Amino acid sequence: MWLEDLLERKLLINMGKGGVGRSCLSAAMARLAASHGKRVLVCEVNAKERMSGLFDGKKPNDLNTLDQIWQVEENLWAVNIEPWSAMKEYVVQVLRLRLVYNLVFENRAMKYFLRAVPGLQELVFVGKIWYHVLEDKVNKESKYDLVIVDAPATGHGLAMLRIPRVILDISPPGPMRTAAQKIQDMLTDPEICRVNLVTLPEEMPVNELAELYETVEEELELPLGGVWVNQWPMPPCDDDLRELLAQTMEAGLVDEGGWPLWRMGEAALALEERAERHLSWLQERVHLPTVKVPYLTYDGQKESALIKQMEEELSQRLSAKEGSRAG
Repeated sequence: MWLEDLLERKLLINMGKGGVGRSCLSAAMARLAASHGKRVLVCEVNAKERMSGLFDGKKPNDLNTLDQIWQVEENLWAVNIEPWSAMKEYVVQVLRLRLVYNLVFENRAMKYFLRAVPGLQELVFVGKIWYHVLEDKVNKESKYDLVIVDAPATGHGLAMLRIPRVILDISPPGPMRTAAQKIQDMLTDPEICRVNLVTLPEEMPVNELAELYETVEEELELPLGGVWVNQWPMPPCDDDLRELLAQTMEAGLVDEGGWPLWRMGEAALALEERAERHLSWLQERVHLPTVKVPYLTYDGQKESALIKQMEEELSQRLSAKEGSRAG
């Protein structure tokens, strides 16, 4: 069962157009994995921090400036990977060169220079992810069973995943090439990594996801997980009432009192049909298992209430061994 198998990887990268719900899905997947006893780290990448709100846990003010990880729930941690803190961690903790960091990276002129180096920030971002996924290779201890990356929106996310291969293509032998090779080995290993594609059942996100799928599969050659369709329209009624409503609409048998209900039913059916058309178009081009995550509301409560609902939806699929191509 592919969803269960997905949670056995060590790295899941959730990608998609901005606004399709990557962060919410990442948080819900993390809660699901943590509820099954896994130690999970959720990574945001140089983003406006959201995880403390999604997990209803306030980010502490006294975080160590080197290690920006904080615990949000039992078995669950979060980090927002920022370029300079990530660079310092890599140099000091992985390379064990604190003096080099103080002499070079704390130099104001050098900071301006490093910001101008193409691809350096992307390499640092994905290098930080590599460190958390495989840090048992470095420190002889495994802190996390699963790392879930809430990747930047499509363009920036692809730049981050593309940079190791670019460095391998253009760099001579040396420390940077060695680091890039380790990162690329992690990203391309299907036993370690899977890339999930996230979308909405709407024309523009679906079109962009089809292009993203081709790039990840054909150009980057990374192992793919599944397609997650967020905000899937909830069925307006059961099958019997749906048929009765359709017959009533076709026959024009709607009196004044039933008009608002008829209009609501008509709109709901049209929305569901449109979503099905977009999904059908997508599945002709993207050959991956698909999960429909229903449109959920949380009635003005905290966002964490929405994440709990999403986790329950995923948990039901896992326990029922659903998550087939039909969603």
